Amino acid sequence: MTLLGGGFLHFPLLINAALLVALSSLHHVIVPLKLKNEPLYNIISGILFGLISIICMLFPLSFSPGIFVDLREVVIALGSLCCGVTVAAIASSMSCLYRIWMGGAGTIGDITAILACAALGLMYRKTVAPNLATLNPLWFCGFGIVITAIKLTTLLLTPPWSTGFPLVLTLWKSLIWLVPLATLATGLLIKVEEQRLNVQRELEQRESNIRILTDSLSNGILVVDQMGNFLFCNPAARKLLGPPSEITIKKLFNATKRTNTAELSIGQKILEVQTSKTVWDNKNCFVFTIIDISERKKAEQLFLSLVENSPSAIYIVKSGRLFFVNKMMENLTGYSRAELIGTDSQFMVVPEEREFVKQEVIKMLKGLRSTPIELRARRKNGEVRWCALMASSAVLERERVAVINFMDITDKKKLEVALNESRNRLEKLNELIYHLATLEDEGEVIEGTRQGLITILDLSSCDFSPSDEAPAYVRFKKKDPFNVLVPLQGIGILHIRSRQPLIEEKLRILEVVANYASMMVHRIRLKKELEQMALHDPLTGLYNRHYLFALLEQEEKRARRYGHPIGLLMVDVDDMKAINDKKGHLVGDRVLKEVAALLKSSVRESDIVVRYGGDEFLIVLLEPNDNGVEKAKERIEEKVEEYNATAPEVPLSLSIGGAYWNPHGEITLDQALSEADRKMYLEKTSHRKRSLKN
Repeated sequence: MTLLGGGFLHFPLLINAALLVALSSLHHVIVPLKLKNEPLYNIISGILFGLISIICMLFPLSFSPGIFVDLREVVIALGSLCCGVTVAAIASSMSCLYRIWMGGAGTIGDITAILACAALGLMYRKTVAPNLATLNPLWFCGFGIVITAIKLTTLLLTPPWSTGFPLVLTLWKSLIWLVPLATLATGLLIKVEEQRLNVQRELEQRESNIRILTDSLSNGILVVDQMGNFLFCNPAARKLLGPPSEITIKKLFNATKRTNTAELSIGQKILEVQTSKTVWDNKNCFVFTIIDISERKKAEQLFLSLVENSPSAIYIVKSGRLFFVNKMMENLTGYSRAELIGTDSQFMVVPEEREFVKQEVIKMLKGLRSTPIELRARRKNGEVRWCALMASSAVLERERVAVINFMDITDKKKLEVALNESRNRLEKLNELIYHLATLEDEGEVIEGTRQGLITILDLSSCDFSPSDEAPAYVRFKKKDPFNVLVPLQGIGILHIRSRQPLIEEKLRILEVVANYASMMVHRIRLKKELEQMALHDPLTGLYNRHYLFALLEQEEKRARRYGHPIGLLMVDVDDMKAINDKKGHLVGDRVLKEVAALLKSSVRESDIVVRYGGDEFLIVLLEPNDNGVEKAKERIEEKVEEYNATAPEVPLSLSIGGAYWNPHGEITLDQALSEADRKMYLEKTSHRKRSLKN
């Protein structure tokens, strides 16, 4: 135990580490076996790592016959980490058996350390195995520290306690740097071997993939050196060329002498050959790619034949210029084939539409548009025709081309224009009819009819003249197709002058509008008559009570808004019953008419006179001045005196009661009306008493 304090304590361990690293480098010799026979590789690797661990035990740091220290645990842990369960089992078994054979007090601790490091390597392998070739070197140092901890811990198992603990205190400084260093050196060797193995795997996989790809290609691949010697040929090339021969190879060289791509006929096949240079087994050589284009050539010929004989105009554009045109294209444009081939593909399109057509054709070729492009094209004789264009992409002679279908749609376009004009006229006709239906004045109806017809039919003029003797139907004036007389029955005549001859459709529109306008005017007239009958008293022509109540409701709201008063005069014809009984109802009706006229002339135009009942009248004074009710009453009485002074058949006597309604007052409008009625009856009673006295 005197050696424990010596300066060469770690020298045997250094020898052990050097042996470990040197012997582990032999592992790269058997690594290639892993790709060919992995089970055999695992057995040999396990034996190798087991032997290395035994050799480490042959050069230990000894303390007594049964107690010694070496770096066998590093070998076992790294072997388990690198190679897996089989290697761990073989290496750890060999190491344990040899240690048991050596015997001594440290056997149990050493075997425990071997098994623990084997388990440690396998445990770490689950985590880092896929990335073993890319591990950071510091990771191996950390792995070595864990191995050191296991080594020092198992030294404590050396009996007696007085032996194991001093060993740990003595060795830890040496082991704490030596074991990680040995682990790092050995781990880097393993990492390099793993990288080399991965590169070899990748190369073999690439070679396998290339071979599989080459064999599965439908295109032939033929490799020939500069002397014309055959090096490689895939199955497709054998099928296309037959067994490689000197004659065949010479044909390939001759065909591609000037260009890298050429067409070659062999037997009944048409082949496309492309050549390129490469290096094969350190030799400069040529690679021929062979494609059978026999069917494609037949398809192209058939395609051109179909296009040539198509009933519609078709042309093919390559690199922006006309490459092919069919017979129908010549007929449509007026140009010969020689004049068309090689010209810009848009030379026929009118200049202002060329950019639009170009962009839309690009969209169509990309599949972004599926509807025809309508454009204007100029023929050789200068005539502009409407055409529809459809474009599709195709491959012709290994180049992408555009196949254009060209159709003359001028007649269709003219029909569309006519239909659109007719549709627009019908829409405007509907708008006009709807507009006429909303008008409430017959002058507006006639003016709306005039302006509507001018707009719809694009007329030069449309004049109206009232007349009760209109023609029974629409007719030309002096057989002039530009001048037409259109009757508005019972109203007048429309004098029409057109910029163009009036066709049958336009004449029907004139008749429809005229009939509808006549109907609207008669409707307005009838409505006015009905309103007159509904709101006026048929005898006197004054407003009736129905109108009165609607008026009072409206005027009440207005008075409240502006703070204006309303004056009310209730008027009754005295002795009306006696007049009817003595003179008859005709005279009585004439009296009522006279009273109505007298009342109307006695008040302002803004005031309202209403026949309230049989012989009662109500005057509504709107916004009366001060004493407006009294003054109005005085004017009526003066008018009555003037009337009676003319010695009429029946003198007039009127009882009048007046009242005010103030929107800020305490009484309602109905109460004010009742007050006027009450005062009228008081005056009527007074008149009766005076009449009885007389």
